[in-house]
Amino acid sequence: MRLIWLIRLYPKAWRARYGEEMAAVLEQHRPTTATWLSLLFGALDAHLHTAALTGNVTPMLQRLRSSAITAFCAFVIFGLAVGFLGRTADPHAPFAAVAKVHPEVGIAYSIINRSFTAGSLLLLIGGIPVILSAFRRTVLRDRRNPFALFALRWRAVLWLYLGSLALVLGYIVFTALSRVAGGLPPFPTLAPAQIPLFLVAMLALALVPFIIALVTALISIAVWRSDISAGVLRFARIPALLLALSMLTGLIATCFWTARLWIDDRAFFNSDAGLSGGWPMLIIIPMMLIAVLLAGSAVRRGWANQPESVEPQVAQA
Repeated sequence: MRLIWLIRLYPKAWRARYGEEMAAVLEQHRPTTATWLSLLFGALDAHLHTAALTGNVTPMLQRLRSSAITAFCAFVIFGLAVGFLGRTADPHAPFAAVAKVHPEVGIAYSIINRSFTAGSLLLLIGGIPVILSAFRRTVLRDRRNPFALFALRWRAVLWLYLGSLALVLGYIVFTALSRVAGGLPPFPTLAPAQIPLFLVAMLALALVPFIIALVTALISIAVWRSDISAGVLRFARIPALLLALSMLTGLIATCFWTARLWIDDRAFFNSDAGLSGGWPMLIIIPMMLIAVLLAGSAVRRGWANQPESVEPQVAQA
């Protein structure tokens, strides 16, 4: 499968500098899943670091700024996973009954919640000084229009909604497959008159991840466009490091919680009142893992001594 079209996801400045070379490499490269992931994450990284190609931002400030934004986005993903986990464990009474018999289950769940609470506090500790510095230097000192910092092209907004809709569709398909695996019909029986309502509900449901993604994008873009003190960005590295450790703790606790439910009470684990055979965890745990990897990347970039190249490496087969 040809992957050259993925180069179009990279910014224009990147394509002008590396496009032909990367196209030649991809022509001779056997595509793998690792290749796809490398190119997709490379495109995101290149968009965050386009300024290094044009010389508009010093490499140090650009690196610190992208580190803060990446840590913020990572915690948003982690928060979504924790929210999904809370919805999976609702109603909580059956899980609390299991925790009374097996205390380690309750302790693990408590650690998950506390890791999210700690992460929220760390996000405020690191984020408030960044926002205040951006407002003071960009709005008060430079007299820039604060609304211009949040400007986003309509095509980007459309892509965010389409991506959210694809996420909802993927969730519905995944749910249908899990029902089939459990011996149930893939979808509940709907009367013809209910089908339009189902489609409208699906479009409305896509608004939830869309709003979250839009707010995250707007805040990230505003921070990227603002003039922020280097000292504040250096300070933000410390909460970002602790934030990554907090999310890692939550991920480990989630894996332990899932494993103990499976070991301690297999019938409850497979029941609808429990984890329905564990299929929700196939979404929650990878989301947390992605968040931890992004946070780790943010920490590594923020504490790096030298600016990194924006040219991504293609993962070998």
